Amino acid sequence: MKKWICGALAASMILASLASCNGGGGGTASRGEYKGEVSTLSTGEVVNVEAGIRYNDKNELLFLPEDVGEINNPIVTMLIPALSDDYYESQIKWREDAYGLEAKIDNCAWNEREMKWVSSYVAGTPYDILNGINYPTTVIKGLVQPIDDLLPIDDTRYFEASNKWNGKSYAVTAIDQYAEKDELSVSGVYGVFFNKELFDDNGLEYPSDLWDKGEWDFQAFYDAAKALTMDTDRDGQVDQVGCYTWMNDMYTAANGAQTVTITDAGEIKLTMNDPKYIEGLEWLIKCKPYASMAGGDTAWASSKAGMFVERLGTSKNWNSELSFEWDWVPYPKGPSGDYGYQGYCGSAGSGMTCNVGTGAKNTEGAKVFIAADLARSKYYKKGENVVDFNPTDAQLERCRQMKESGRQIKDYAGSVGSIGSDIWGMWTSIAELGGKAAVEKYTPPFQKEIDKLLATKVEADTIPFKTLGTVDFEDGKNPLKDVNGGMLSITDNAAEVISGSKSLKVQLSPNVAYGPYAITTAENYHFAYGGQYKVSFKAKAVNGTAAKEGPLVVSLRPSASAETGDDSVSLGGWNPVDLS
Repeated sequence: MKKWICGALAASMILASLASCNGGGGGTASRGEYKGEVSTLSTGEVVNVEAGIRYNDKNELLFLPEDVGEINNPIVTMLIPALSDDYYESQIKWREDAYGLEAKIDNCAWNEREMKWVSSYVAGTPYDILNGINYPTTVIKGLVQPIDDLLPIDDTRYFEASNKWNGKSYAVTAIDQYAEKDELSVSGVYGVFFNKELFDDNGLEYPSDLWDKGEWDFQAFYDAAKALTMDTDRDGQVDQVGCYTWMNDMYTAANGAQTVTITDAGEIKLTMNDPKYIEGLEWLIKCKPYASMAGGDTAWASSKAGMFVERLGTSKNWNSELSFEWDWVPYPKGPSGDYGYQGYCGSAGSGMTCNVGTGAKNTEGAKVFIAADLARSKYYKKGENVVDFNPTDAQLERCRQMKESGRQIKDYAGSVGSIGSDIWGMWTSIAELGGKAAVEKYTPPFQKEIDKLLATKVEADTIPFKTLGTVDFEDGKNPLKDVNGGMLSITDNAAEVISGSKSLKVQLSPNVAYGPYAITTAENYHFAYGGQYKVSFKAKAVNGTAAKEGPLVVSLRPSASAETGDDSVSLGGWNPVDLS
């Protein structure tokens, strides 16, 4: 019997810059736009600026609910990676209650956020607000739009801009105008939690006391971590670690160096050859036997780790579960520089900045949502059923001291190509290689990733719609053509196969329960952030148990093929599409 997958496969490549798309609020806004005047954007669109936030005649921003102009659409759509707890939801709810907004939130895993956003964009329903963008990659690929055009972020009384690229800002933090303690903007600062009881039991001086004396440095951290690493039950195995941490870049950051540096002018530089960076790596080697992920992620909560490296704001996740007293200090000082710290300011109560998606349909609602943080402490009341962030005055003061006197280190290694994953290879082998040799080994591949990102091009040409025909599979036979070294396509005509990361290919695998299956996309999909493909495809499992069990579910994602290294479309668990 003839089993088949039929696809009247039509591929059209409509290459256009996401960044150039006007989502109802793009263009360059004049200051007058925020003063209650009718303004015309550079795009030619006439805007009623009485809607949403604006300035009054005293040059004060009108952002309170009673002063915000009525907006046409109160529904704000949001994509938030890996955040769905009660605390975060409470931060959304007070905005809804106070400002009459309605937040529609989608959650996703961190590594799925870009593809999920792209899916929404192509479907014609792009998100208004994104959290946790992969800067600068998502900016270069056009996933977010400049906020300079939407909010008066040059007014430092109200806003703190960040994530700049080519003179534009792509993220913003609203400064709480009613806060007695500046909790939100310091909650994202990284530092070291320490178990006061373990320090007492071993006669060690608290890191907080060392901080007060200006003596909290790498040597003090090393001494404490070594002293607290022990075999408490004398069975020959270490069961208490000095410090539980995955923050291997603490040593370079706190020494004033970073792997990847990004300038406001849009330059991406590999800066790991800095002597301070190599010196930080040597401290990583020295501390690693006593400060690592040994003991597992329960080591801190079970009092089996003397210290724990994380952001101050994360304490809300586990504070109520601890049976011991703890405190927190910023990173220790490296030997070759001022205090350096990692971290970011927060918005929406999440410790992350807010970004407005390219193509957002409700930019007015997005602006009100972001500006609501200006009045956060006025309207957000800590609830009995929500575990809130409750730092001590001393902890907040240390954060403020660090922010005012230290140098903020923003290492973008995790945001450029595969550097974020490849650097773990460097950290894993660092003890064998040594700091200098590790830098020499990993500089070429890291630079290649930077060059690849900077070479991202945005095409403006439109390739005519072309029908490629029907694909039939008869009892497991594979009629697809081999192209690009093992990738399968419905055609081997080079003129019809879009190469590289923008390839539209169909792949089969005979060794799974589905039997041979086809992989394609929904009718509209966006690949590689530089082009759009229109595809119509009907799919059906051939042979295999899945053919009898239900519809064939497939999905698309760009990923590096283990066999070819080609960034192409392949089977994966992201955004499955039922093509039955």
